[in-house]
Amino acid sequence: MNDIKWNTVLLNEFLKIGLLTEDEENVLKERIKGKSRQSIAFKYHWSVDNVDRIIRSYRNKYDSCQPLSDLLPERRISKNKR
Repeated sequence: MNDIKWNTVLLNEFLKIGLLTEDEENVLKERIKGKSRQSIAFKYHWSVDNVDRIIRSYRNKYDSCQPLSDLLPERRISKNKR
């Protein structure tokens, strides 16, 4: 989701309709700030695999709620992951 140019309006819209957990919200905000997966894992005392699982979870939620919003842009998905 690094391909989306996040701003406050988009973030608030996604948080409102995405029903993110606290962990998903924290990881998303850290990723928007440009933090690496390793630094997030270190900060929250998690494994990198756990951070990857959380990222995958909020990406799936974004893909589910994006069609319901007029504000959220489509996420570019690589051809390998379709």
